[in-house]
Amino acid sequence: MRWSFATIFVFIFNISLAQRNTFQLWTEKGLKYKLNKEWDLSLEWTNRFAEYGLMTSFPQASIRFKVLDWLKTSVDYRWVLSKQDNGYYSTGNRINANIQGNYKVKRVDVGMRLRYQYSFSPFVGANYDPEFDIAYRFRPSISYDIENSIISPSAQIEFFYTPENGPLGNRFTRIRYQIGVDFETSLPLEFGLNYLYDNKINLPNTVNRHVINLSGTYQIKTNKSENPKKKARNINPRNL
Repeated sequence: MRWSFATIFVFIFNISLAQRNTFQLWTEKGLKYKLNKEWDLSLEWTNRFAEYGLMTSFPQASIRFKVLDWLKTSVDYRWVLSKQDNGYYSTGNRINANIQGNYKVKRVDVGMRLRYQYSFSPFVGANYDPEFDIAYRFRPSISYDIENSIISPSAQIEFFYTPENGPLGNRFTRIRYQIGVDFETSLPLEFGLNYLYDNKINLPNTVNRHVINLSGTYQIKTNKSENPKKKARNINPRNL
């Protein structure tokens, strides 16, 4: 039985290598400021590197509102700088509207994020990239807060659906798989380390991405400090 599972794994791995793949490093840096119990703001800056240097860079500003303890909404604005095949960079803009729900059972946290992204770019003739799509995105996730440990492992899968009427529209265009860990500290700071496989589907000449994602989020302290006996876990703003 062990040999059978190993054979299946090698077979899948070989199929992955047979496809066009690229390896990237993504870095995310963020600041989060809590206005009150319901509202918070955050700023992020993400850079994506491949073998030929910087491929994508974008600052992002977000505002979030807690509807219920288990339900949050947010809106993001992102200015995107993306490298084309000709070596030049094109720019675009993207707005995300998000709804995030979470259900906790003891130390297990099950979540679902729904996102509508609206992208627009002033450049005509730029290489097609689903990063600039208008899309619906669905991302179920699960995480576990290990007792007496700074490590919280997590896993998630995200589906991208392009609703536009066109040659590449009305279809799922990407599935993104991710596993990783968050590291909690005594400071208002959280680090994350994740592996992500970005699989493009139903598109011509696709290039899939193997990604190592490093993230760090700092929460700016306010005058209204939390009860030290009931300190909330810092959560990466990208997960809200």
